[in-house]
Amino acid sequence: MAYIGRQLTSGNYLKLDDISSQFNGTTTTFNLTSGGTAFYPGSAYSLLVSLGGVIQEPVTSYNINQNQIIFTAAPEATDDFFCIVMGVSLGVGVPGEGTVSGSKLSNPFNYDSGLLYLDGTNDRVGVGTTNPTHKLHVVGDARITGILTVGTGSITINGPTDTISGVTTINTASINNGPLAGMRNKIINGAMEISQRGTSFAAVAHGTYTIDRFQWQHSGAMVVTITQSTDVPNDTFQSSYKVDVTTADASIAAGEYALITQYIEGYNVRDLIGQTFTLSFWVKSPKTGTHCVSFRNSDFNRSYVLEYTVSVANTWEYKTLTVTGGLITAGTWNWTNGVGLTVIFTLTTGSTFQTTAGAWQTGNFIGTSSQVNCMDSTANDFFLTGVQLEIGPVATPFERRPIGTELSLCQRYYQVLTIPINSYLAQYTNNGIFFGQPVTLPVQMRVASTSTTYVKVSGIDYWVEPGVAAFSANSTTGISFAATPNSVAMAQSRQAGNSTPTRNYPYTWEPGFQILLSSEL
Repeated sequence: MAYIGRQLTSGNYLKLDDISSQFNGTTTTFNLTSGGTAFYPGSAYSLLVSLGGVIQEPVTSYNINQNQIIFTAAPEATDDFFCIVMGVSLGVGVPGEGTVSGSKLSNPFNYDSGLLYLDGTNDRVGVGTTNPTHKLHVVGDARITGILTVGTGSITINGPTDTISGVTTINTASINNGPLAGMRNKIINGAMEISQRGTSFAAVAHGTYTIDRFQWQHSGAMVVTITQSTDVPNDTFQSSYKVDVTTADASIAAGEYALITQYIEGYNVRDLIGQTFTLSFWVKSPKTGTHCVSFRNSDFNRSYVLEYTVSVANTWEYKTLTVTGGLITAGTWNWTNGVGLTVIFTLTTGSTFQTTAGAWQTGNFIGTSSQVNCMDSTANDFFLTGVQLEIGPVATPFERRPIGTELSLCQRYYQVLTIPINSYLAQYTNNGIFFGQPVTLPVQMRVASTSTTYVKVSGIDYWVEPGVAAFSANSTTGISFAATPNSVAMAQSRQAGNSTPTRNYPYTWEPGFQILLSSEL
């Protein structure tokens, strides 16, 4: 037990120093000492005092003021003095100023069950805790009415003026419990809300884009259906990427794998060179245990694999993973409009593509040997949403961009251009070709479309002079496209049938149709 002053054991007595040499018949006040050190009895009743062999009555014959005894009548020079302190009735006196040193306190010093705790061994002070982990550890609210200086003085928090000075970098999850600066998410369509190609894709082939910007890749016997699902972790989201295993692959060979991939354009990731970045996402996996995410360069000769753990199967869980130090420049990287960085969610992988986690590796790797196999049963469904990749070591709340902005970001790589019925004009030339007018695209594409497809919506596939006659057969044979990053034009060699054009004249393509343009990475 901690104590202040002298510690006595019940039943024992302490004899104070003899002060009779100071008696002169006139002085009534004397200092009490024990072994030459000031002694504070606390009360006259704590002492048994004898003068000239006569026991003195407390309060009536003498009194106590701190470490002084005051006699009612001055002792004579011939009186002897004897005084003992009775331990059974000893109170703790009040120490004088500067009389209690650190060595007199117990170590650790624990006052009122941790109200104040001094840990001399580790040089720590606890307030409200008996287990301080820092120089000053406060459990509960604290208030500083003046200025708090952090470090060497470069950062100050001034309460009276409500200002914080000297901060150059803030790592925080949110401001006012909401998003920070806009356009920080490198992932496009991370909420899986844009799906221009459709909402369900059966028996998805390797390398197929389904929900915008996300590509399915696999090697092995597994067959999956991918859908834009409404199964989501919370009200922040309304869509997720669902992988439904329809043909299982329980035995993964060395070179087999199953992946959800997004390629990020080089322009958009150059600022990650040497900059720590964080990937966050919601996942619902049919498997507990270790899952992997991988980051690769454009030539697949540099890879960084990270592991995360699913604790409960078929339950939404939020994960964050950080690449300390960011992207490197070793290897081959594209920092312009090609593949800059590949982000991969691994559902299974064979040994050929396995490595150790947590560092850049030379080679093409997508997982570790601990990766579970999410393809081993037709009962397996894997869900993903809320994917965000941002600079910094802290994952911030998912960035909600306006839906029109998110669609425009997707259209840089894939667009569906819809042309109403009887509205697309072309000029017929004597060499037998209808040359259509260029149509300006709503969003400039990464490059001119590398895959352009015609899809009829309604009507009959022929060229007409409105209100006059049809001037070609009902056919899509011979259709071709000329595309730039900003426009597309359709042409067709005339298919024999119906009236024969006799002049160069504007003609109209009768049906309503769509042009599907892709400049995916």
